[in-house]
Amino acid sequence: QMKPFVDGLKTVELDATKFNVEWVKLSNGNALKYEADKEKITIILDRVYKSSETISFTVKYSAQPKLGLTFVKPSTSDPKRPYQIWTQGETLTNREWFPCYDSPNDRATSETFITVDSKYTAISNGELIEVKENKNKKTYHWKMDYPFPSYLASLVVGEFAELKQETEGVPIFHYVYKDQLENARRSFASVPEMMRFFATKLGHPYPYKKYAEVMVYEFPGGMENITATTMTDNLVRDERAMIDNNDGLSAHELAHQWFGNLVTCRDWSELWLNEGFANFMDAVWLGHSKGQEEYLRDVLESQNTVLQRYKQGSHRPVATKRFYHPDDLFDENSYARPQVIIHYLKHILGEEAFWKAVNHYITVNRQRGLVTGTDLSKAIEDVTGQNLDWFFEQWIYKLGQPELEINSQYDEKKQQLKLTVKQLQKKDPEKPWFDVPEAYRLPVDIGITTSKGTKIHQVIINQIEQQFSFPTEEKPVIVNFDRGNYILKTVKFTRTSDELIYQLGSDEDVTGRIRAAVELKNTVYEPAILALATAAKEDKSSLVRLQAVDSLSTVKGEIVKKTLLAALTDSNWQVRQRAVTILGQFKDKDLLAIFQKITGNEPSYKTVNAAANALGLIGSLEAVEVLLELAKKPSWQDTLTRSALLGLSYSQDPRVLDVALKCAAPGNSRYIRSEAVEMLGARAKGNKQALDLIRMALTDKSSSLNYSALAALSEMSDKETLEFLEEYSKKTNLDPNLQKYAEQVVNQIKQKGAGN
Repeated sequence: QMKPFVDGLKTVELDATKFNVEWVKLSNGNALKYEADKEKITIILDRVYKSSETISFTVKYSAQPKLGLTFVKPSTSDPKRPYQIWTQGETLTNREWFPCYDSPNDRATSETFITVDSKYTAISNGELIEVKENKNKKTYHWKMDYPFPSYLASLVVGEFAELKQETEGVPIFHYVYKDQLENARRSFASVPEMMRFFATKLGHPYPYKKYAEVMVYEFPGGMENITATTMTDNLVRDERAMIDNNDGLSAHELAHQWFGNLVTCRDWSELWLNEGFANFMDAVWLGHSKGQEEYLRDVLESQNTVLQRYKQGSHRPVATKRFYHPDDLFDENSYARPQVIIHYLKHILGEEAFWKAVNHYITVNRQRGLVTGTDLSKAIEDVTGQNLDWFFEQWIYKLGQPELEINSQYDEKKQQLKLTVKQLQKKDPEKPWFDVPEAYRLPVDIGITTSKGTKIHQVIINQIEQQFSFPTEEKPVIVNFDRGNYILKTVKFTRTSDELIYQLGSDEDVTGRIRAAVELKNTVYEPAILALATAAKEDKSSLVRLQAVDSLSTVKGEIVKKTLLAALTDSNWQVRQRAVTILGQFKDKDLLAIFQKITGNEPSYKTVNAAANALGLIGSLEAVEVLLELAKKPSWQDTLTRSALLGLSYSQDPRVLDVALKCAAPGNSRYIRSEAVEMLGARAKGNKQALDLIRMALTDKSSSLNYSALAALSEMSDKETLEFLEEYSKKTNLDPNLQKYAEQVVNQIKQKGAGN
């Protein structure tokens, strides 16, 4: 059913990929003329319709979707693989299995009837109206009475156990495999509190009649289908796996029920309003559930990701209409970059005003449901009276981030600190169509510490070069530019090692201590090494301890070694993991017993993985023996076996090839096979069995195995492999993402000079 926006509607176009249409009929049974091509169904209506009229028609069709609708079933190589059907519509793939207007700027209600064998459960959007039983069949009737864009439509069928929770009258369902109920109770215990927290923080109750999380086979992460999130079955963790994994994906997808579902980006160029806010709310939840240090950790990691990817050439504004396909926008510029920009925005506005503005943004836009960055800016102005067009223009619609050079000088006579700030950012010559702010406007906090304490000065930078003077009776011992590290930026601020040492040991601001540790990395100055060692052992913040450990990674010496060994007992698993990784780079056989002990006693799977890698780098016969034993240990999703295989991949011990061949064979879990198949890449030359196993993995119905096989083949450079992959990459039934990766591998092999 649909209603015209304006009078005069005569034809309707629906997105539909290669459908076989049998007929189109009005609700009264009268047939309608239509034309169907590879991309659309054009329906010629029986008359001209007015905007006040409702049109109701039915399309009978069949389709064989290559995307959007996935069928999972057991195979000879994996007979335990479940029977499942699941969908993934974002961005333009629901048109592969049902006719729709496949764009985010229109919304519709849905009603879904799904008939399945009685052993299966069928889940879709909205409220379950009824389940009708007929002999060995069941028909599920789902109804979603709140309009939503077509990319959020969902259908999942499988054999599931149902775990039910509830909060504020909203039922919350978790659909998991029947043998995973106990782990599911642990893995999703926080979701009701998460929903209450978001509702309180946003000032808007959860807006729908139910919420579900459905765990399916090899789903790529999570998808926020309205009221029925689909997620990877990897999220159902045992108690040990919970140590070094958080519930961030659950928080991200739940946040989408407000940001993305209740209010949706008007077009894909404004995707950041969906993903940036979901990332931000995930971090806010971490701060609430695990403490503000974890919120800060998430923000700092996102800042580092964005800056690293920018350095590698990922250059585009947050919001842009210059893209080939909407899927191209799903990168850090739609997720992590807007997350940290929103974090800075919150700091500028202040906590109370920010959340009032976000509440107003949802309130005024939820009825029509479509938003752009302008709507957010207007909502902020409505609440605070501040026009922030300048903020959105420089951070959202232009390229990059500030690149700053800072110099400080103390004038003893005038008792003034002079701070000169230069902005150095420039246009990308390879993408001249993207504007870069000549000079950012940056409200910034500057902390100035003397023997009498710390004063925080708030200034606004808005020129290419700018000088500030701050009265201070004595020369500062710490100058902390952007205290709190709210601004996404690069900074060159030359300070002496002694100044950085003092800041590392004394700055009240944790981000200032982290920055000092970063700048002391690669030092050969012994007092700096001692200061890093002290911070690694004694700083109250695990963020500082982690950075101090990392900053010692390129330094040799007994002090460093003792510090890293002490860090192996740190209360924070990330500090322990980083220490193990750095110690592993020493390739020191004297550390073998320590790494062996970690593989047996360390609770964190990720730290064990680092120890297995370290044993692999040592590479002795004894190290191989330890890894071979580790490979036999049962664990959640074969995590320990995979870690052992990672370590063994460095070794040329003949037993390793036998283990890899055995583990890559059908009958093992997809987790073990994927790791083993990648190992075979460097060992397949001249080994028919290895090559056959790699090619078998490439044709398997497991996408993880397919990608591992391509990674293995990328290690090769012979003409036969090149020809095989060229033929493979031209197959018409491949997933487009897999096809793209196959083409990349073909180009890699060509660059090696295959056959020469």
